[in-house]
Amino acid sequence: MDKLLLIVFAVVFLFGCSKNNNPLPKTPVTIVDRWLITADTSHQYINGVVNSTYVLAGINSPYYQFNADGTGTVKNNISEPDQILNFTYTISNNKITFTFPIQAAQPTYSYQASAIIQKLTAHTMIILFDEVEPDNTSYEFKEDVYMSR
Repeated sequence: MDKLLLIVFAVVFLFGCSKNNNPLPKTPVTIVDRWLITADTSHQYINGVVNSTYVLAGINSPYYQFNADGTGTVKNNISEPDQILNFTYTISNNKITFTFPIQAAQPTYSYQASAIIQKLTAHTMIILFDEVEPDNTSYEFKEDVYMSR
């Protein structure tokens, strides 16, 4: 009798446990937040040959701020005083398109720039700017921006 109860208990235990067929869906990672620039690596190419390279590492707390309404700011530390630029952005697949209007820090021109999101996790984002001058196909500028929240 004890063996029969043990077998019944084992069968109920084994078949009573089921896999969770409806796991919780993963929350998509969003870029909406303030992202501190931890490193910035840039390469300038002329006729396919590296002409100059520079690396900046999070000096003076530069950041990108992406807001939920498609606006944002970037704080650069490339010159004194630090530049804080406003922009709007759109995302399609893994491409971010930035539009920088005329503003106090750049009173003479507005421009657009695009970047590819190479990595996006809950705490890390890497974007790549890869620009070719429209009137000068021999010039190319690539910039990797490493960020964390």
